[in-house]
Amino acid sequence: MKRFLLVLVTVFTLQTYAQCWKQIEFGMLYGIGIKDNGTLWAWGDNEYGKLGDGTIVDKTSPIQVGAATNWKTISAGGSTSLGLKTDGTLWAWGENLMGQIPGTSNSSQTTPKKIGTATDWKKISSGGSHMLAIKENGTLWAWGYNDSGALGLGNTQQVGSPQQVGTATDWVAISAAGYGTSFAIKSDGTLWSWGNNEYGQLGNGAMNGNNVGGPNVLVPTQVGTDSDWKAIDAGSLHVVAQKNDNTLWSWGDNSFGCLGNGTTIDSSVPMQIGTDTWTSFSVGDSAGNGTKIDGKLYKWGFQDLTAVSTPIVVNQNTEWGKTIASGGGNNCAVKLNGELYMSGVNTFGQLGLGDTTNHTIPVFFGTMCEEATAGLNDNTLSQITLYPNPTSSTLTIANAEMLNIENLSVTDMTGKLVLSQKGNNPEINVEVLPAGIYFLNVSTQEGVQHLKFVKE
Repeated sequence: MKRFLLVLVTVFTLQTYAQCWKQIEFGMLYGIGIKDNGTLWAWGDNEYGKLGDGTIVDKTSPIQVGAATNWKTISAGGSTSLGLKTDGTLWAWGENLMGQIPGTSNSSQTTPKKIGTATDWKKISSGGSHMLAIKENGTLWAWGYNDSGALGLGNTQQVGSPQQVGTATDWVAISAAGYGTSFAIKSDGTLWSWGNNEYGQLGNGAMNGNNVGGPNVLVPTQVGTDSDWKAIDAGSLHVVAQKNDNTLWSWGDNSFGCLGNGTTIDSSVPMQIGTDTWTSFSVGDSAGNGTKIDGKLYKWGFQDLTAVSTPIVVNQNTEWGKTIASGGGNNCAVKLNGELYMSGVNTFGQLGLGDTTNHTIPVFFGTMCEEATAGLNDNTLSQITLYPNPTSSTLTIANAEMLNIENLSVTDMTGKLVLSQKGNNPEINVEVLPAGIYFLNVSTQEGVQHLKFVKE
């Protein structure tokens, strides 16, 4: 009987650790993540109980937080985290010195605490001392510390529960910065900012004497006139945003070169990072990470205890799919095959690798669900290959005799469709494409297979 129980425990343990990751976030010296079974995990520094496991003991490896299996998305900022469950409820835990966790007067909350009774929350962003959230109806809400007007309510009064910001119902993206600044994008592609502007991080061009920064702004105010913004991620005092053409732009504090523009001069307006297009990006305290269409992983700012002002290649590997999280000198990135890697400062075990050693070279951490399931298996489609690869002109599908091809399409690393061809033809000419990495999507009655190739 004992032997049988041991086998069950072993199998259960293996199944638990075999789960893949859906999301990972870095806060200040800690990390949190959600697995594909809806469980919540945390690791690293545990001051203020920010790991949410009911203790204040640091953990160098991921530990499960509670028993809930319906976590949907998370956001880590400073020492306070937000979590959203599949039932639309909102939760918070960690530091509460600024009243950013409604419903408790304690300075810390060591387990996730439900915020209010609403069940229609959609997106969340933790700025550490202030919080932002969007509801299903597109309305924007804020609460917490408000000394610089980060809540966008037109005043500087601290708010202990979610309050609606204005009356607009078309908010689609948010990012709360660590020192009292907020950013949001509307459905029309316009970018908005408010709060602290000490280093020009509002992006509105305001100047204050000989300094870059201007006065604080107490309500959401549009940044420039462009209407092609699609994503934004704020560090403590600097911001990086992406446009529809996949270019990256940055502004604010430029200590350690964290704007990635080759200087250490602060900027009060968005400035493009180089001329390349980017497939992904993420921002940490004074740093940034990103991937380009060449499949390489880049970093800039203060990382690995050094500073660089221009994006440099982390290594020469060209298999990187995207960077998904950056923290205070930390980075989490995933390869095209779904393998997840951690790198950076690790003093408190914030990389979750079971040690406290800094890792300048990315170390394997686990598997990312959405990347791991990109292709099909156990059928005829899984047997097909491409040749020649790399190619300068025509691609041919090998082992395609049993397939009835309905359509061949080519997408770039951003997912943009660049070529399409209908009919049962195992060849496609890609000569018109610029050099780079692409995916050939083979559509048949049996399903779709995604095959990566290099255009020379």
